[in-house]
Amino acid sequence: MRLQKLLADFVFRDSRLESHPKVFATTVRVISRDSTLELVAEVSKRPLPFGSRSLDLRGSLSGYAFERREAIVCPDTGDTEADFLKTNSVQSMVVAPILNGAETLGVISLMSTEKAFFGEKDIGRVQLLAALVAFTQSRPRKASTNTEAAADLGRALSGIRTELGLTQDELAYRGGLSRIALSQWERGRWPPSL
Repeated sequence: MRLQKLLADFVFRDSRLESHPKVFATTVRVISRDSTLELVAEVSKRPLPFGSRSLDLRGSLSGYAFERREAIVCPDTGDTEADFLKTNSVQSMVVAPILNGAETLGVISLMSTEKAFFGEKDIGRVQLLAALVAFTQSRPRKASTNTEAAADLGRALSGIRTELGLTQDELAYRGGLSRIALSQWERGRWPPSL
């Protein structure tokens, strides 16, 4: 449920994903034991008909992003064969891997019914969200432990702050974070408490 709230409250461009007028759906899928991507959280304008379906690593854009460990922007999904995209009038999407050091945990996808809505400028934002997801999925029991997930999240937060020209206070407010936690992450440490 914490992951669901993170997705709903994340501010993408100028609006929360839950109420974003141009983002139709956001999904988080993690790798399963049988090497498929399983849906673990979603925020969408209406129930997704194929939302609970597993995705194969082969033959899907999500699988491609997972295996290549890089974000992919698809400004026009018209050429794809995916029934899910056609059924839901998805016109563009961006997919980013959820990374924890050398391990790829899964992928996050944002979809829009507007053609060319996503662009290269959105990659940093989606990677920040993916770093936050990795943090929530791999958080150790001891808050003081320093891990690669904390360091990755810190680099992503620092990068997005620079890209958007925000102060720590402004980013903390937009991300629903405390400034102390944000400062700790940017130093590559787990914050004292969340």
